[in-house]
Amino acid sequence: MQTIIDQLSPILVNALATLIGPALTWAAARFAGAQEAIKAKTGLDAEAIMREALHRAMDSGVGLATARSATGPDAVSTVVNHVLASVPGAVAGLGASDGVLANLARAKLAQVLGGVFK
Repeated sequence: MQTIIDQLSPILVNALATLIGPALTWAAARFAGAQEAIKAKTGLDAEAIMREALHRAMDSGVGLATARSATGPDAVSTVVNHVLASVPGAVAGLGASDGVLANLARAKLAQVLGGVFK
């Protein structure tokens, strides 16, 4: 009995290695593909969440500026400072520069106050 096991062991080991190698390669490729899909999906979701947070902070900043009766550059500064204080992670994550924030603030102020806001 032992001689049969001794003779079959190398054959079984080779057969298992032949089957396990491709199976592991396939599983790793599937895992990598799934991982990339999840990363792409969550990356897009994270960007959308940051963008929404930025716009909500802009809206509340406009509310603050109008409540303070701020006008012109003071109103823009009030909105931008509120956004920077409220959602610094979103600003950093989106890479929004001060100029972009000021332009967004002007656009939001113009929506609320009507017309073009400088």
